[in-house]
Amino acid sequence: MDDDESFQLFCQKAFRGRGIPNERQWEVLAQLAIDYTRGLPLALYVLGSFFCGKDSLTEWDYALQVLMQDSNNDIFKKLRISYYELNYIEKTLKGKSLLAETEIGNTTYIEMHDLIQDMGRLIVNEEFPVDVGRHNRLWIPSDIDRLLERDLIRN
Repeated sequence: MDDDESFQLFCQKAFRGRGIPNERQWEVLAQLAIDYTRGLPLALYVLGSFFCGKDSLTEWDYALQVLMQDSNNDIFKKLRISYYELNYIEKTLKGKSLLAETEIGNTTYIEMHDLIQDMGRLIVNEEFPVDVGRHNRLWIPSDIDRLLERDLIRN
């Protein structure tokens, strides 16, 4: 979603359609929350609903700090549910905001939304939190090096 649509969707959920309060700080905190979602509609909806009922700037500020530090939060839980409900074809649809195709010259690149990528990494880590060799995806260079050196990658 573009910035204006993201702002509208988030504020509709966060402020129950009443509009954002006039104080500039509310707008700043709302924009931080929107930036965190990077325009992903489901994340905007979930995050807006999360902030609904939090009536003080202090509550919003604290909640934003927690969200940005905690990858095991409500947004990831909701995204995980939607991820598991999608079938293979739906997962690849650009309209679901999971993947985007970018063409540069004659080459097409497929990009994944950052929140979806983070959620996928969280799911992989939860499956085998201690035994990295059993992960079906590896992305941390030191883990890859260590496993290759010890020949510990398992099928």
